[in-house]
Amino acid sequence: MASKDGSMGSMGEVFAGRYELVDPLASGGGGVIWRVWDQRQKEYRAGKVLKQSHSDSLLRFMRETSWRVEHRNVITPLGWVGEDDKVMFTMPLIRGGSLAQIIKEEGALPPAWAVSITRQLLDALTAVHDQGLVHRDIKPANILLEPTATSIGGEPFIYLSDFGIAAPIGDPRMTRASEVIGTPGYMSPEAQYGADPMPQQDIYAVGVVLLEMLTGRRPPSEGVPTIPPAAAALPMGQYIAQLLDEETRRPQTAREAREKLLATPLPPSAPRPIVIPDRIPDWPEGWTDAGPDLYANRTTVRSDVIPLGATASTLPAGQQFPMQPTAGQNQHRPAPGWGENSPSTGRSASQALHAQSPGTMYPPTQGPGGTLVLPPPPPGMPRGGHFGQPSRPQQFVGGIAAQPNGGVLTRIGAWPAWSGWGLVLVGLACIAIALLLMGG
Repeated sequence: MASKDGSMGSMGEVFAGRYELVDPLASGGGGVIWRVWDQRQKEYRAGKVLKQSHSDSLLRFMRETSWRVEHRNVITPLGWVGEDDKVMFTMPLIRGGSLAQIIKEEGALPPAWAVSITRQLLDALTAVHDQGLVHRDIKPANILLEPTATSIGGEPFIYLSDFGIAAPIGDPRMTRASEVIGTPGYMSPEAQYGADPMPQQDIYAVGVVLLEMLTGRRPPSEGVPTIPPAAAALPMGQYIAQLLDEETRRPQTAREAREKLLATPLPPSAPRPIVIPDRIPDWPEGWTDAGPDLYANRTTVRSDVIPLGATASTLPAGQQFPMQPTAGQNQHRPAPGWGENSPSTGRSASQALHAQSPGTMYPPTQGPGGTLVLPPPPPGMPRGGHFGQPSRPQQFVGGIAAQPNGGVLTRIGAWPAWSGWGLVLVGLACIAIALLLMGG
């Protein structure tokens, strides 16, 4: 399966020699988000593939990878790699979707739930501001959630994401005055007018998000959102009003806003459970929790193949030594490039093995002395030496011999499996003979 834009990758493709594309999760913003398998770290990640022609998106992600904020509620890209005309940015795989999805599905959220999310958001912003940064794009779509099963104590657990337009505190604007940096509806009035980035702008956006969670309604794209009259008289409504106030009258830090939040009584409401589903699809064929299934598509059992290492007493039901070829089967023939037990074409054993078509199987037949010659081993099994010994392709060219006396399967049609010490002894013997001849 490939992405809708085939140029954005296809399942099974290994990007930059490290990230294997497992399945596409979403598309948008000029790219495709994949679930990828990191072959180096042996773990799943989310990878967004962008074309180098998507300059605006690339600039955002490049900026995002430059910020490093260490906090349990903050998530930033792990890194990026490039291949041909594409770039992939990788991030941890968050399975519960975004707060925007929950609000769309559930409407207004329980006050205790909304306060828990706001508290974690302010914790994250405290770490961000302490690093000298302003996020500038606080909104429900950039607040990611863990599924309910992995949340702590039944409470939601969030991550603040997308630092693509974050900027240092007080950093002069590098864009034209007519350009707006941020999302309409969540930007403070001073940010809309082109003020330099300040932490109070993020605190304003927190107030907008909290109001949206409690009412289930998106803010207007222009102007300050209105607090419902009944809620405005409650302590929580008054707290939100402080966050939406003029810049100098808001809490000046996220830490101060958090302290005031914890001191604010919750509005009365009936308890209502909110379930955060796991939004990542089931594993595609050939994949498991631990990574690629190395034995996928290899579970078919052939009735004419004796399992490796089998003896007469451990054969599966219906198999016995020696086995006879069924009617209509061709007699066994050696692997390509080989005669009975020696080369017939002048090619090396390694060349002959490479010349053999992948997956080629040969029917079993009766061998000398009552032994049975079986097909070559299935894909993934060692090709050289006896079973359990190091692979030596130059030693094996034929099939497998099953001993009728119940012995473990060994291979025939091969060169002698000389060990390293055997070759050393032969070499020493040759030297000794040469010395005797010279002495004579």
